[in-house]
This record gives sequence, structure tokens and C-alpha cells, in this order.
Amino acid sequence: LDCLLKILGTEGKLPVKVDKDREMQLFGAGNLLTAACGSSVGYMQLKFNVINFGIMGNMDRRGGFVYAALCMITFFTTIEHFNKLPRFFLGTLLFFAGAGFVAENLWGSRKYLSMAEWGQILLIL
Repeated sequence: LDCLLKILGTEGKLPVKVDKDREMQLFGAGNLLTAACGSSVGYMQLKFNVINFGIMGNMDRRGGFVYAALCMITFFTTIEHFNKLPRFFLGTLLFFAGAGFVAENLWGSRKYLSMAEWGQILLIL
């Protein structure tokens, strides 16, 4: 169900028509394969689809192939090569991954919490 909702969100944000049945079957087959190998199941995020479209300018699968290649390199080698990446780049990736969570949960919760409760949560962060 989550996969279908992400596909519908992708169709709403990007000018693309997605074959929902095929994509859901591929997503399920990929999750079965990763679970059989002892890994956790995959999870799509709409923001990464939008970024890929913004960078590539079209809907090809090169971004996914590069991501899969980087995952394979990380799996079969050490993580020493991450030490060669600039700290600013890694910090930006970390910020981007957490910014959506903070925007949705922290900023959205200010309507439902008292000012003292919201201030405590802000102080913890």
C-alpha cells in the first residue's frame, strides 16, 4: 500500500506516467530478494525521486544504477573511501535526510503543543 501511495505521489509531483502494476511487482520482487539475503526491505522516498528528476532532467534509471553500484561497492569493500569525501558534502546529505522529518514533525507539532512543550522539544534538539 505504501508503494502505491509513493507512486501516486511521484505522478503528482513529476510529469510522468507510471505503470503501477509493474513498479509494484518490481518493488515486491526486490524486497523479497533483499529479505532472502538477510537485509531490510526497501523504502521509497518521494524527495529522492524529485531530486533525481531535477538533476537528470528526465526519467531514466541512471540514478538508480549509480546508487546500486555505490551500495555494491560499500558492501564488498571497506568504508574507508567515505573518509575521502568532504565533510561538508556528508553533512549536507545528513541535513537533507533529516530536514523533512524536522519540518513535518517539529514545525507541524507547534499547533498542537503548548509553547512550553514545544520549547522543551526544541531545546532537546
